[in-house]
Amino acid sequence: MLLKTAYFIKLFLIVVLTTAIFASVEILLDQPALFIFITAGCSALIRLIWHSALKNEKMLAAREIPLNKQERPLHPDLKRAA
Repeated sequence: MLLKTAYFIKLFLIVVLTTAIFASVEILLDQPALFIFITAGCSALIRLIWHSALKNEKMLAAREIPLNKQERPLHPDLKRAA
């Protein structure tokens, strides 16, 4: 549950940082240095958070329990008995 919550928080942060980049376009003509600073900082953070979210997504996929009995792997003791 905690891993899933962290994953959704990271996705929310990516959306917020992307919105900050789009909102900073208005200051491009007045203060280009500030625009470059905001864009570079947000881009670096988005990249770091994106890679972390991908790792969380892989962990969530590995923990997912299959619903069908056919897909569920057998316990090692049950394999010997069969």
